[in-house]
Amino acid sequence: MSNHSKKVWMSVTRAPRKLNELAQCELTQCEAIEERLKHSLKELSDIKLGLDRAAIVEIADEKGIIRYVNDNFCQTYKYQRNELIGKTDCIINSSNHTPEFSRQLWETLTAGKTWKGEVKEKAKDGTEVWVDATIVPFLNESGIPYQYLAIRFDITERKRGEEVLRQAEAKYRSIFENAIEGIFQTTPDGGYINANPALARIYGYESPAELIVDLTQLDGENYLDRNRRREFMELLQKQGAVLNFESQVYRCDRRRIWISENAWAVRDSQGKLLYYEGTVEDITERKRTEEQLRHNAFYDALTGLPNRALFMDRLTQATRRMKQSPEYLCAVLFLDLDRFKVINDSLGHRVGDRLLVAIARKLETCVRYTDTVARLGGDEFTILLEDLLDPDDAAKIADRILTELALPVCLENHEVFTTASIGIVLGHADCDRPEDLLRDADTAMYRAKATGKARYAIFDGTMYACAVARLQLENDLRRAMERQEFCLFYQPIVDLSMGRISGFEALIRWHHPQRGLVSPEEFIPLAEEMGLIVPMGDWVLREACCQLKQWQELFGLNAVDRALKSGRDRRISPTQPPLSMSINLSGKQFSQPNLSDTIARILDQTGLSGESLKLEITETLLMENAASVTATISQLRNLGIQLCIDDFGTGYSSLSYLHQFSIDTLKIDRSFVSQMGAAENGEIVKTIVTLARNLGMDAIAEGVENREQLTQLRGLQCQSAQGYYFSPPVDRDVAEALILFNRHKAPRETIGDRRSSACINE
Repeated sequence: MSNHSKKVWMSVTRAPRKLNELAQCELTQCEAIEERLKHSLKELSDIKLGLDRAAIVEIADEKGIIRYVNDNFCQTYKYQRNELIGKTDCIINSSNHTPEFSRQLWETLTAGKTWKGEVKEKAKDGTEVWVDATIVPFLNESGIPYQYLAIRFDITERKRGEEVLRQAEAKYRSIFENAIEGIFQTTPDGGYINANPALARIYGYESPAELIVDLTQLDGENYLDRNRRREFMELLQKQGAVLNFESQVYRCDRRRIWISENAWAVRDSQGKLLYYEGTVEDITERKRTEEQLRHNAFYDALTGLPNRALFMDRLTQATRRMKQSPEYLCAVLFLDLDRFKVINDSLGHRVGDRLLVAIARKLETCVRYTDTVARLGGDEFTILLEDLLDPDDAAKIADRILTELALPVCLENHEVFTTASIGIVLGHADCDRPEDLLRDADTAMYRAKATGKARYAIFDGTMYACAVARLQLENDLRRAMERQEFCLFYQPIVDLSMGRISGFEALIRWHHPQRGLVSPEEFIPLAEEMGLIVPMGDWVLREACCQLKQWQELFGLNAVDRALKSGRDRRISPTQPPLSMSINLSGKQFSQPNLSDTIARILDQTGLSGESLKLEITETLLMENAASVTATISQLRNLGIQLCIDDFGTGYSSLSYLHQFSIDTLKIDRSFVSQMGAAENGEIVKTIVTLARNLGMDAIAEGVENREQLTQLRGLQCQSAQGYYFSPPVDRDVAEALILFNRHKAPRETIGDRRSSACINE
């Protein structure tokens, strides 16, 4: 038996010894060959196993008909083996192979050569399969291929990765080429190796190549501060990345621009530095905008002077210096133009703005370059004087400013004159807040304005106390209406021909809870400034009308008739006219468009007749706006209301407006009455009385304080008078006592003929 356990019949012939040895040798050789064959088969089996596991294997005959495929082939292309055997590779052709490709492949194979390449094929379900293929032709003795072995490796995932990478590279290249930001790559020592067109444009070059050559040669010389380039590279090497590194650089045309650089290190998988990559943005416009914003934040747009914010910053620094250096002396000047509103309203805001600019230039010429001239707003300016040698220097500079501002300014063919009121405060080490210095200078400025304008005032402690008191008074005044702290006093107006009270003038008084009665001279101007005068005036109108209606009902004809019938007082005359009430109207109140509606409503609510109401206005008010005044007077006339010119002779005493407006009464100012002893003033009073009589008006003399004045007025045939000789302003109860006394007295006996105290006691 052989090693393969097969039966073999042998013919054995005894041979000589030598022949036996020869046979034995051949047998040994056969066994060795058989062993090598077994080993080769094992190797082939291992190779096949390895190929089956690692590769896609196909064997085709000389015509390309598939004779064998391994399991990997079936799994990759998603076919059953029987679907493939007997078919050609056309079954997995993706239709992307051109005829030229197929021709070259078969030319290579039929020539007995191995073909290698990457091919895109198609699985049964239509998915694409990329393979790295090697096709080996097996040749017969004649060198003609009789079959082909195709070994494929699936590289689909690799191809997908390459496609993703290709797309990413294309996208990066598109961004690189088309970005509006400059993009660069440099060597670790800073030499440029790549740049995009945007970077070339930023630096003013025609192409990236020119930029790379030039910037490499410049070696940082294009930076205004050459240290910036060194600092940039040091930070990059130390931190691995630099963000928003801003510098000024020169373009190739030597024009300066601002740039912002970002850069980061690019390393390989082992962390080795390959190069630096980054971006450059031209931020020149942004810097210009930021500078403009900073300028706008600290400088006045109209005059170019420092504004409040910058002035306060410098004043804060000066305050610190005062605390650190006792010898340091500074001063703050607060300047407000006088009558600027008149210029603005008459010549227009454009001229007003030009005047402010001219004033700013004048102020700059009056101070040193180390001082700060600022515009706070409107027509208010401030000046910080630093390092003064003497406190008097501040006053000298203020004098210089007043002199300079007194000179005319020519604006658009107009010669404009203006003055200013200046407040001065000297800095002191005890000042903790710069705002206090500005406040004190402002307070001093208002003192200068109150004492005549076109001057300066130096701050002292009493000014601050007055300012605090004024502020407290403002706060109290706002609450006074709510707390009903106002009341009316009444001063009788006497008919000099009858010697009886013909009416009263209603005068507002303020009962302050702490200060008692506050003078109208103190709170009326304040109410004007605070915008309270209109509601305050409406309250006076309502209260006065209501009170007069009560008095008319109490002391009117019905009450007289009852008294006569009862026989209690036979001296009461049933022909006495009803009382009237005179009320002062402020300019703001008179200019209200709904004034007549307001008064009509009050008359309706109180039941008072319009004929019993007299409204007193000033000459100045009549002259401000003739058209609107005429309309308002006409509306008031329709209500039956009488109009009086208060303080006649002290304002625009023009005869024309007396004809233009329907005026009933002229009230002679107390300044003329009090000086009637002087010939000139006596003639003025006489002229006014005569004028009123000739124009069909009444005349009322104010401020009568003695019998001599009364006698003179009667001699001039003045119709009425009021003053302390008859009675001071009194409250409601005393006024009622005066009315009652007036009813009891004899004809032509004025209430001034007895002492007021006796009248009130009765």
